[in-house]
Formats: sequence, C-alpha cells, structure tokens
Amino acid sequence: MNRPTARILVACLILLLAWGSIACAGPQQPAPTSPAPTTAAQPDGAALLQARCTRCHTLDRVQQAPRTASEWQTVVARMRSKGAQRNDAEAEALVQHLARTFGK
Repeated sequence: MNRPTARILVACLILLLAWGSIACAGPQQPAPTSPAPTTAAQPDGAALLQARCTRCHTLDRVQQAPRTASEWQTVVARMRSKGAQRNDAEAEALVQHLARTFGK
C-alpha cells in the first residue's frame, strides 16, 4: 500500500470513529437541576376549623363568642389538652384565623 492510500484510510478511519462516537452518544440532555428548596406550607386555619373543630361542636359556638388572640390561644390549648389532634403549626394557624375572623 502506498503512502497516499494509507493516509486516506487513516483519515477515513478517524472520521468513522468520530462519527460512531457521536452517533452512540445520542442527543445531549441537560443535567437535571435540583428543585428549589420549599418551605412547609402554612396550614389553613379556616379549613382546620371546619374539619377539626366541628367534630365536637358547631361553628355557632365559635361565632357567638368573640375572643382576643390570647383568649383563642387559651381555648385552642384547652381543646388540645382534651384530645384535639393538632400540631403546633396547625394550632398557631387556627388561633390566627380565629382571632382574625372571630376576634374582639
């Protein structure tokens, strides 16, 4: 084999290898990004009032007794001591809703 033919073969081989590696790699996809950190959603006080408080009594009882935020805090703490199922964040959201909606 003469030199020009060998050079052409080597060049073709290099091109073939380059093309093969590109074809095998497939389309490039962007690297997945991690989602932005989220904060825990604030519980909905109105929904908690409707879902949890009405298990034992009607909303009329709440509507007929306006209280200050401090008084609502005491009421919610008393209900928790009697078995009302609320975590601290839910209790705080409920107190805020009660004070805003049924406050003095």
